[in-house]
Amino acid sequence: MPTDPDASEWALLQDYFAALSDHDPAQERQPLDAIFDAATRRRFGDWIARSVVNAKQNRARKADV
Repeated sequence: MPTDPDASEWALLQDYFAALSDHDPAQERQPLDAIFDAATRRRFGDWIARSVVNAKQNRARKADV
């Protein structure tokens, strides 16, 4: 069974966030720009955008049935 690329991407982002937030408790009070680099913010934004599109497509398919 092939793995879901969105689930894999989400798992990587969760691991990255956990590593950053567990590393230093002071990180929790810093703005996101100081914690995440631009590439990580872009990847997270892309994942959210894909999730929204997929949810809309799923709702449309259910409405057509």
